[in-house]
Amino acid sequence: MLSTFEMRWFFSHCPLSIEEHFHDNTELQTRTDWYAFPCGPDCGIKLREGRLETKIRSKIGHPLACDPVEGRTESFKKWSLLFPSNDAPQVEDLQIAGWLEVQKERRLKRFHVKPSEISPATERPGNGCEFELTKITLQQRIYWTVGFEAVGPPENQSDNLQAIVQHTLHSQTLKETFNLERSMGYAEWLSQL
Repeated sequence: MLSTFEMRWFFSHCPLSIEEHFHDNTELQTRTDWYAFPCGPDCGIKLREGRLETKIRSKIGHPLACDPVEGRTESFKKWSLLFPSNDAPQVEDLQIAGWLEVQKERRLKRFHVKPSEISPATERPGNGCEFELTKITLQQRIYWTVGFEAVGPPENQSDNLQAIVQHTLHSQTLKETFNLERSMGYAEWLSQL
């Protein structure tokens, strides 16, 4: 089980300058996730690369305002189960069951956070935060999401998230308004479509 502290927004257009935010230390991932549907705002279930992943929202935190953005914070608990080789559900089965196919092109940066230092990480940090911009294709429509996922001891997660938001987002590189109306987790966003 992985415990995270997150903040995320959804947009119909790319909300920031890709060149300025993701020019170095960026991992590019392309994949298709299948989400169980219908879903509710507190629990997401998806099939990703041979794994069944469950993400349960354990707490809605206070809104966090870090100039120039404001968003809702959420705590999650995540479980991941690997299917035995060649035993994962097939696409046809998922389509029949009504699962949603979500194609993602994700740019990801990871950071270690120490009391007086922020440094790039090549893997999920033990104490830090991930910053992502993802282009989503769902039912032949394009959406974008920006998210922050803080990890580490629970007492550090809020500070880790806030440090990386302030380290990465600057008003001159934002093309959209990052506000509470656009701020929610994947499961809640999918449940509203």
